[in-house]
Amino acid sequence: MKIELNNKIALVTGGARGLGKAIVTKLENSGAIVCFTSRDKNEIDKFQTNQQKNILPIHADTSTSKGIETAYQIITNKYSKLDILVNNIGHTLEIKDPYASKDDWLKVINLNFLCHVETTNKFLPLMKKNDWGRIINITSIAGLEISGPAPFNSAKAAFTAYTRSV
Repeated sequence: MKIELNNKIALVTGGARGLGKAIVTKLENSGAIVCFTSRDKNEIDKFQTNQQKNILPIHADTSTSKGIETAYQIITNKYSKLDILVNNIGHTLEIKDPYASKDDWLKVINLNFLCHVETTNKFLPLMKKNDWGRIINITSIAGLEISGPAPFNSAKAAFTAYTRSV
């Protein structure tokens, strides 16, 4: 199936490798101009060796407010709009103990849930302004059944519930 996304501006958080990189490539192949974030400059450099003309890497950690703001400023300064947001970042952070400290729980919940809420809230007004937009939230089967560490499962379950509610 061929999807035409000509002149659509997309953002994929965590787009330098893995599933994010595949999403970036597919969106670009469908005609979109694709911005992607990565906190790892080395991963961006590796990606750029195969970069297409309609891909803009952004070195920013979108698990933080500062990183979200960096991505926002770059995208709005260059394109003035955003049509597609793919909230993709996530990881266990190797925090596997269900009795981990509150601070460790918060790290996992922020990375797998809260930063996506903040990113959505930041970019949604651009979509509303243009009366068009799509938000794709990449969660995990861990949000539906026990398949990972308790902090990760809990964060993904919250993200899944948020996605269904919003």
